[in-house]
Amino acid sequence: MSDSVKKWIRHALNVAGLTVLILFSCLSIDASYLNNPIGYQEIGIVSSDGIPLPATNEVSFVADGIDPIQIDLKSTSGDFAGQIMVSDPDGRNVFQKDYALKYYPTTLFPNPTKWKTFMVPYKKPGVYRVFMSQDMFGKADIYMYQGPFVARMLFLPLFAILVYIMVSVTFAKKTAKPAENKPAADTDSLDPSKRQGEIVLDCAPKAIGDSTDTEVVCTESKEKVRE
Repeated sequence: MSDSVKKWIRHALNVAGLTVLILFSCLSIDASYLNNPIGYQEIGIVSSDGIPLPATNEVSFVADGIDPIQIDLKSTSGDFAGQIMVSDPDGRNVFQKDYALKYYPTTLFPNPTKWKTFMVPYKKPGVYRVFMSQDMFGKADIYMYQGPFVARMLFLPLFAILVYIMVSVTFAKKTAKPAENKPAADTDSLDPSKRQGEIVLDCAPKAIGDSTDTEVVCTESKEKVRE
């Protein structure tokens, strides 16, 4: 296996690990993070509404998928209990169950115990009605989901890739460029203390006998280095 293939495999594993980490963080904050939201409303009665108890509240939402419907309830005011019922587009009762909600103050860290989740069978596309009876004052947030949130599932890996690239560029190690091996300068010729003297040829014309002809005669001499 070549180094380039190993490098890409390492990058893919890092991105996959980062995606799992981001997904785990999101699910720890919101357990329904990957569910497709189809509705949100407030439901309940408080004393300021002037409605005597016991009473029944009604909200409606449209469902047109193929998966079961998930309903999440969270108290926003008071501790109360009652019964929750859901009817399909034909008006038939498809779900009925008791509930009890407890109010938890908002905290920095998520608190899954504040949520009550109910799974309602899906019958056909149309308007579904939720009826919530209560014998104590209180208000709640109600969220409806159906099926997976595909767009969010596709976005998470892309977001992980972007984060991985930013971190890699920011914290990449800068490797120093190796210095070129250049031949050392011959400093001996520049240092007078290390120069031993140079051989010099001393050439001059010289007459041959009594004739007018001459010849060049060279003699060696050692030049004294000036210090």
